[in-house]
Amino acid sequence: MNEVSASQNLIVQRSKHADHVKNITRVMPRESVRGYPVPVLVGEDLWLGFPYFLGRGRPPNARQLSAFGWIVWTSVREPENAELKTLDSDLSIDRGEHKIDPSIDMKQFRELESQLISAMSELLEVAKMPSKTLTSKEQEAAEVYRAVWQKIAHKPLVSDYYALNPQWFDALGIKP
Repeated sequence: MNEVSASQNLIVQRSKHADHVKNITRVMPRESVRGYPVPVLVGEDLWLGFPYFLGRGRPPNARQLSAFGWIVWTSVREPENAELKTLDSDLSIDRGEHKIDPSIDMKQFRELESQLISAMSELLEVAKMPSKTLTSKEQEAAEVYRAVWQKIAHKPLVSDYYALNPQWFDALGIKP
């Protein structure tokens, strides 16, 4: 397995661990939805924050999204190290609809999500030093991440994602 696929696999493993934490703590309702991970440097350790929110509605209709209600933080280095944080959010207020371009079918959407995680995998080192100049490989990955993010991000929650780690999004040229 090459380094990129190992990193991508790491993010997929941490997302499964975040879902496991959700399921065993039973703090979140069953209908809570896991958002995209955001890397955050805590001291010298890199963590991934997986926000959870409520999504109301089913495809093909757009989902109504609540604010983030919970975040599961998972250590990149120590997979068993995870923390659940409940946020002080009014989940009864809809923040808006999550609309995806109707020309993107579910198969394409899943492929775009895979591209987002793959690009993030190549950029995890940037989360450790967000002010560094990107290498050409990192710049290419940042361009892919930015393009895919603009297509599939939960638009009503973009500022919430940004608030989790503004330096990460700034380094990638993504503004709320």
